[in-house]
Amino acid sequence: MNKILIYILLLIFLFLNVCSKTLAFEGKIYSIESNNFYNIDYIELINEKQIIQKFKIIKQLDAHLAPSHMKEHMLNADNVIVEYKNINGEKIVDTLEISGH
Repeated sequence: MNKILIYILLLIFLFLNVCSKTLAFEGKIYSIESNNFYNIDYIELINEKQIIQKFKIIKQLDAHLAPSHMKEHMLNADNVIVEYKNINGEKIVDTLEISGH
């Protein structure tokens, strides 16, 4: 009985670990989608290989990452690192870091 319980717990742990794997992408801001002045809905980054990735932002990030401020970083071509998770086919942002910020 204990072996079965341990096996089930191990499978659950492995499943949760694989499903919640955090990935990263580094590049410059290519575009920003927002429905208001306060929150960004989506951000696209382009890397040095010209690969464009679109990320969904579902949680409020730092206040200094308002759409207007992020557009300033886009114009300055500042480097951005996004940590994200793939959830239901979308790349959901965990953290967003701007180099030198």
